Amino acid sequence: MTGREEARGSTVGGVQVADLLEALQRLGVDTRTLAAQVGCSIDAVRDPATRVASLRILALLEGAGCALDDPLIGLHAGACVETRGPLFYLLLSTPSLREGLSLFSQFARVPLDSQVLRVTVTEGIVELAIDLGDPDLARNRQAIDYIVGANLSSVRRAAPGCRPIGVELAHPEVGEPGETARVFGCPVRFGGDRNALRFPESIVAAIPAAANAAIAEQIRKYTATLFATLAAGSMRDRVADTIRALLVAGIAPDRAAIAHRLHVSERTLQRQLEQEATTFKDIRDTVRCELSQALLSNRALTVEAVAQSVGFAEVASFSKAFGRWAGCSPSRFRTRLSASHAAP
Repeated sequence: MTGREEARGSTVGGVQVADLLEALQRLGVDTRTLAAQVGCSIDAVRDPATRVASLRILALLEGAGCALDDPLIGLHAGACVETRGPLFYLLLSTPSLREGLSLFSQFARVPLDSQVLRVTVTEGIVELAIDLGDPDLARNRQAIDYIVGANLSSVRRAAPGCRPIGVELAHPEVGEPGETARVFGCPVRFGGDRNALRFPESIVAAIPAAANAAIAEQIRKYTATLFATLAAGSMRDRVADTIRALLVAGIAPDRAAIAHRLHVSERTLQRQLEQEATTFKDIRDTVRCELSQALLSNRALTVEAVAQSVGFAEVASFSKAFGRWAGCSPSRFRTRLSASHAAP
């Protein structure tokens, strides 16, 4: 899989990746070596603005499972994780768990930008349904167990004494029979149509351990800012959109110009793109390729005009680059395009 393809998946907050690495370290994993093997910088994930491609989370869990010969590494990591980050601190500081769970679901995309959390109360049962959103995560048993466990850890630590009365998991049971139920501390239904935690309705009245309305409001504002940033799209998408805008304006889309437009340093730009498993060059090449192919479909435009429109001063340089992108020359591309349109 190329970096460009990997970047299309979801991303996880750096704080959540740091939490996972610390949990794996408690279980005996050499996390510095493991992180290096999957291209995840331990130092970088300490930055609150860092986002990490979800496929790297899967690689961390897979590598840890192999290192410890543990087929339930996601379950065991979720059981010992000490969650942090704004979403947990919101849950910890709100005046009641009812309000905390509402905010928990509202800002669920901050830790995992594809995640949807739904809180419902029916017949005396509070259900926290966890939709991972990302197909790769949703198909991965280790990821499901870890994320469900991490959410349970957050609730338990925010309101000590809250215990689940049931867990539903979308995957079948594996490993030692009964181990999953033992770790979660309640009955587990496997092969369900969702991943969910269930609690008695009485938990919504529980007062979190560090309830403080003033602090909760400050954390809510900070979390809302992070959420708004995610709503604006990934750094990859923001860079791609900015490159298109500069090309339309006739400005060379180099790294310095893009960083300036996005109000970040070049170093920050590079680091965030690395965390999304892509590079500035890959994104710029993709945008130029897509735009040049669209322009070449207009036969009223000369190849020279197309070259200039995508930021090339010379036709020769454009033709060489286009050959790398599309596997043929601009003229050959036009011939193929005309043939495909003429076909019955």
